[in-house]
Amino acid sequence: MPQKAWSNKRERQYEHIKEGEKKQGRSTKRAKEIAARTVNKQRAEKGETKSSGSSRSSSGSSRSSSSRGSSSGGSSSKRGSSAARSSSSTRGSSSRSSASRSSANRNGQQKTKEQLYKEAKRLGIEGRSKMNKAQLQRAVNRKSK
Repeated sequence: MPQKAWSNKRERQYEHIKEGEKKQGRSTKRAKEIAARTVNKQRAEKGETKSSGSSRSSSGSSRSSSSRGSSSGGSSSKRGSSAARSSSSTRGSSSRSSASRSSANRNGQQKTKEQLYKEAKRLGIEGRSKMNKAQLQRAVNRKSK
Protein backbone atom coordinates (compact mmCIF):
# COMPACT_ATOMS: atom_id res chain seq x y z
CA MET A 1 0.00 0.00 0.00
CA PRO A 2 2.86 2.47 -0.58
CA GLN A 3 1.44 5.77 -1.67
CA LYS A 4 2.57 8.19 -4.36
CA ALA A 5 3.13 10.94 -1.81
CA TRP A 6 5.67 8.88 0.12
CA SER A 7 9.39 9.41 -0.35
CA ASN A 8 11.73 6.48 -1.02
CA LYS A 9 12.69 6.52 2.64
CA ARG A 10 9.05 6.21 3.73
CA GLU A 11 8.42 3.38 1.24
CA ARG A 12 11.41 1.47 2.66
CA GLN A 13 10.13 2.15 6.15
CA TYR A 14 6.68 0.85 5.16
CA GLU A 15 8.13 -2.38 3.77
CA HIS A 16 10.30 -2.87 6.85
CA ILE A 17 7.38 -2.41 9.25
CA LYS A 18 5.10 -4.60 7.13
CA GLU A 19 7.63 -7.46 7.13
CA GLY A 20 8.16 -7.13 10.86
CA GLU A 21 4.43 -7.31 11.53
CA LYS A 22 4.09 -10.39 9.30
CA LYS A 23 6.93 -12.06 11.23
CA GLN A 24 4.98 -11.40 14.42
CA GLY A 25 2.08 -13.39 12.97
CA ARG A 26 -0.18 -10.61 11.71
CA SER A 27 -2.14 -11.16 8.52
CA THR A 28 -0.85 -9.44 5.38
CA LYS A 29 -3.84 -7.10 5.37
CA ARG A 30 -3.32 -6.10 9.01
CA ALA A 31 0.45 -5.77 8.55
CA LYS A 32 -0.12 -3.39 5.62
CA GLU A 33 -2.58 -1.33 7.66
CA ILE A 34 -0.23 -1.03 10.63
CA ALA A 35 2.71 -0.14 8.40
CA ALA A 36 0.73 2.53 6.53
CA ARG A 37 -0.62 4.07 9.73
CA THR A 38 2.84 4.14 11.28
CA VAL A 39 4.44 5.77 8.23
CA ASN A 40 1.65 8.35 7.94
CA LYS A 41 1.86 9.16 11.65
CA GLN A 42 5.61 9.71 11.44
CA ARG A 43 5.22 11.83 8.31
CA ALA A 44 2.75 14.02 10.19
CA GLU A 45 5.09 14.31 13.18
CA LYS A 46 7.93 15.36 10.90
CA GLY A 47 5.79 17.91 9.05
CA GLU A 48 5.69 16.00 5.76
CA THR A 49 1.92 16.24 5.29
CA LYS A 50 -0.36 19.11 4.39
CA SER A 51 -2.51 18.61 7.48
CA SER A 52 0.49 18.67 9.83
CA GLY A 53 0.44 22.46 9.75
CA SER A 54 4.08 22.77 8.81
CA SER A 55 5.46 24.39 5.67
CA ARG A 56 8.33 21.92 5.69
CA SER A 57 7.51 19.33 3.04
CA SER A 58 10.14 16.96 1.77
CA SER A 59 7.89 14.95 -0.51
CA GLY A 60 5.13 17.34 -1.60
CA SER A 61 2.52 15.04 -0.15
CA SER A 62 -1.20 15.50 -0.28
CA ARG A 63 -2.34 12.81 2.16
CA SER A 64 -3.20 13.40 5.78
CA SER A 65 -2.05 11.14 8.55
CA SER A 66 -4.03 8.84 10.76
CA SER A 67 -4.46 9.94 14.34
CA ARG A 68 -4.59 6.41 15.71
CA GLY A 69 -1.45 4.83 17.13
CA SER A 70 -0.09 1.43 16.24
CA SER A 71 1.70 -1.28 18.12
CA SER A 72 4.94 -1.05 16.19
CA GLY A 73 7.60 1.35 15.00
CA GLY A 74 8.43 4.55 16.81
CA SER A 75 4.97 5.12 18.14
CA SER A 76 5.58 3.14 21.32
CA SER A 77 8.28 5.57 22.40
CA LYS A 78 5.91 8.41 21.64
CA ARG A 79 3.27 6.83 23.85
CA GLY A 80 5.87 6.33 26.56
CA SER A 81 6.86 9.96 26.58
CA SER A 82 3.23 10.96 26.61
CA ALA A 83 2.69 8.79 29.64
CA ALA A 84 5.71 10.36 31.30
CA ARG A 85 4.31 13.83 30.65
CA SER A 86 0.96 12.72 32.00
CA SER A 87 2.42 11.33 35.21
CA SER A 88 4.61 14.38 35.75
CA SER A 89 1.61 16.64 35.35
CA THR A 90 -0.24 14.45 37.83
CA ARG A 91 2.59 14.81 40.31
CA GLY A 92 2.58 18.55 39.81
CA SER A 93 -1.13 18.81 40.41
CA SER A 94 -0.92 16.67 43.55
CA SER A 95 1.65 19.00 45.07
CA ARG A 96 -0.49 21.99 44.17
CA SER A 97 -3.58 20.40 45.68
CA SER A 98 -1.49 19.44 48.70
CA ALA A 99 -0.56 23.08 49.16
CA SER A 100 -4.18 24.17 48.97
CA ARG A 101 -5.14 21.45 51.47
CA SER A 102 -2.50 22.60 53.95
CA SER A 103 -4.23 25.95 54.30
CA ALA A 104 -7.48 24.12 54.97
CA ASN A 105 -5.70 21.97 57.58
CA ARG A 106 -4.83 25.05 59.58
CA ASN A 107 -8.55 25.45 60.10
CA GLY A 108 -8.74 22.18 62.08
CA GLN A 109 -9.22 19.68 59.25
CA GLN A 110 -7.26 16.42 59.05
CA LYS A 111 -3.96 16.22 57.21
CA THR A 112 -3.53 14.08 54.12
CA LYS A 113 -1.30 11.01 54.16
CA GLU A 114 1.17 12.89 51.95
CA GLN A 115 1.35 15.76 54.45
CA LEU A 116 1.77 13.35 57.36
CA TYR A 117 4.55 11.54 55.51
CA LYS A 118 6.40 14.79 54.85
CA GLU A 119 6.08 15.78 58.48
CA ALA A 120 7.28 12.32 59.60
CA LYS A 121 10.28 12.70 57.31
CA ARG A 122 11.02 16.12 58.79
CA LEU A 123 10.78 14.65 62.29
CA GLY A 124 13.03 11.72 61.35
CA ILE A 125 10.50 8.97 62.04
CA GLU A 126 11.84 5.59 60.92
CA GLY A 127 9.66 3.10 59.05
CA ARG A 128 7.39 5.82 57.73
CA SER A 129 7.31 4.42 54.19
CA LYS A 130 5.53 1.29 55.43
CA MET A 131 2.99 3.14 57.57
CA ASN A 132 -0.62 3.81 56.67
CA LYS A 133 -2.27 7.16 57.38
CA ALA A 134 -3.42 6.29 60.92
CA GLN A 135 0.01 4.98 61.87
CA LEU A 136 1.68 8.09 60.46
CA GLN A 137 -0.72 10.28 62.44
CA ARG A 138 0.07 8.48 65.71
CA ALA A 139 3.81 8.54 65.09
CA VAL A 140 3.80 12.25 64.24
CA ASN A 141 1.67 13.05 67.29
CA ARG A 142 4.00 11.04 69.56
CA LYS A 143 7.16 12.58 68.13
CA SER A 144 5.94 16.19 68.12
CA LYS A 145 4.77 16.18 71.77
